[in-house]
Formats: sequence, structure tokens, C-alpha cells
Amino acid sequence: MVIIFFLCVLTWQQVIAAERLITPQEIKSHNNVKNCWIIVDAKVYDVTNLIAIHDTYCEKTKLTDYCGGDVSAIWQEKQKSNNAHKRKSILEFERSYVGKVLEP
Repeated sequence: MVIIFFLCVLTWQQVIAAERLITPQEIKSHNNVKNCWIIVDAKVYDVTNLIAIHDTYCEKTKLTDYCGGDVSAIWQEKQKSNNAHKRKSILEFERSYVGKVLEP
């Protein structure tokens, strides 16, 4: 049991240590339908594979309009609304995590 605990702790520390820091310039370069990154709350997500499904279900906000940019305010507004993202959608989104924004 103790061994399992330490293995989990070591694995978690490796994940934390390996977190990628991404410059705003790099994020801005991922600005098209074939390579789309967005920022939500200083976290960077590669949503390229989510564009088609998102834009099918959400007519109001198209991901392609925000590739390479910060959508934190839009995300927060959506999550407070009656049409907040469903848990399954959030889990899919979280899987697209790339790293954190490197602040100057």
C-alpha cells in the first residue's frame, strides 16, 4: 500500500514538473481551422479536433473565430448561463490541454 502511494506521488510530481509553458506568440500562431489553440483562464488548449462538433452544436459561438486567442470571458459567461457546457463536453475539452500561458 505504501509503495503504491509513493508511485502515485512520484508520477504526479513528474506530471507537474513536465507542464509546458507556452508563450503568447506561439499561441497566436495556432490560429486556423487546421491548427487551433485557445486560452481559457491562462491554460492553453488545442481544440483543433473539437471544432467540427462544437460548431455543429453551437451556432452562436464558432471556435474558428477565436483560434490563437483568449476566450476566458466567453467561457465564463457560457458556464454561468442556462446553456452551460455539459460535463461530457468539459471532459473532452480538458483532454485537449496543452500547457499554461507563459506570462511575460
